[in-house]
Amino acid sequence: MFKFITIVIFIISPAYSNAQINNLSMDSIKNLLCHKWEFRAVIIAGQEMLVNIEDAPFYQFFSDNTLESVSKKKTEKGNWSFDSTKKQISVKTEKEIVYIKKLTAEELFISTADGLGASNNAEVAFKKVE
Repeated sequence: MFKFITIVIFIISPAYSNAQINNLSMDSIKNLLCHKWEFRAVIIAGQEMLVNIEDAPFYQFFSDNTLESVSKKKTEKGNWSFDSTKKQISVKTEKEIVYIKKLTAEELFISTADGLGASNNAEVAFKKVE
């Protein structure tokens, strides 16, 4: 699934505005993040593109800072972490690192850009399922 996200995100990569996770404590992040999230859309240059994906991925985040990335074909295990200095949430598996750019009670947005100098204007949006 991370290959899918990386391919989609790197389609276009001009300047990307820094949309870090601000003003959230670790407890708030855990309360918001630790749910099941399913793919909703790809957003490129601010334009939402609904993509029909047969094998749409989902994430399951856990309060012990682990996660599962699941698609019909594969389940990957990984970890997530919050850097309070950078105000950044990283999602890591064996293959790659992506960053949560926005997190609300109903949606999260993931990008390969770290928001700290990397340039990218594409995100993958997920909606909370449970």
